[in-house]
Amino acid sequence: MADDTTTEQIDSTSDVEPTVEAPATETSESSASLGEAGKRALERERKARYEASRALREAQNQLKKFQDRDKSDLERATARAEGAESRIQGLVTKAVRAEVRALASSQFADPADAVAFLDLSSYADEDGEIDAERIQADLAELLERKPHLAKKAPQPEPEARRPAPDRTQASSANAQRSSTPADEFAGFIQSRLAKGR
Repeated sequence: MADDTTTEQIDSTSDVEPTVEAPATETSESSASLGEAGKRALERERKARYEASRALREAQNQLKKFQDRDKSDLERATARAEGAESRIQGLVTKAVRAEVRALASSQFADPADAVAFLDLSSYADEDGEIDAERIQADLAELLERKPHLAKKAPQPEPEARRPAPDRTQASSANAQRSSTPADEFAGFIQSRLAKGR
């Protein structure tokens, strides 16, 4: 019984493949300030990391072969079918998410809001067919419940107002200016009286 649990744990980790990076041959700008000894140490560390990730991947492949060796053809086929089924379910979920975003893009300010508020698992049947009419209905219902998610209607630009002419500005601009403060004060009073008419 304990052996089955160990095998299940190993199975779940063996599907994950590490990313293997090639050892860096060029030094980066940050390694330029390390000096020659630092550059060599950095190069050794990168090479060791690359070798370790490659060894891990090889060990996982050997473990998978070892586990598959003890399985019957039926067990291997079942495991492949389960893996394919989970990948298909993931693809259907992505397709439903894309359909919801596409249908919501014309009505929602951010289509990601529609994806967040709707239950995506209810829009695809067993065959993977997506019910677009149901999505449309649920989007309309969501907008009724949360109208702040809707796109804002484009506001018409206001007409540019033309400034009203001020006759006092033009008449005083062409007149000769007096040099005495009494004449300036008299001109100011006359302009105020002209505005009041």
